[in-house]
Amino acid sequence: MYFAFQSNVLIERLRHQTPSCRPLSVANLSGYSLNFHKKLIDGSAKCKALHTQKASDVIVDAFYEICSTETAV
Repeated sequence: MYFAFQSNVLIERLRHQTPSCRPLSVANLSGYSLNFHKKLIDGSAKCKALHTQKASDVIVDAFYEICSTETAV
């Protein structure tokens, strides 16, 4: 099982790297916000989930099933 957030929630993007992926459910991670902390050369950014402990902060994520022979993203 893979817990996706950020751009990996998009199944088209995830399938490019792991063709076997199958969406299982959507989840909300309460008390966290995305912290975009690193800008890359191509203009995209890396982020991490920051624990804020604020109930109003929520990250919407997705769970996917991925074949164990495929590399995790």
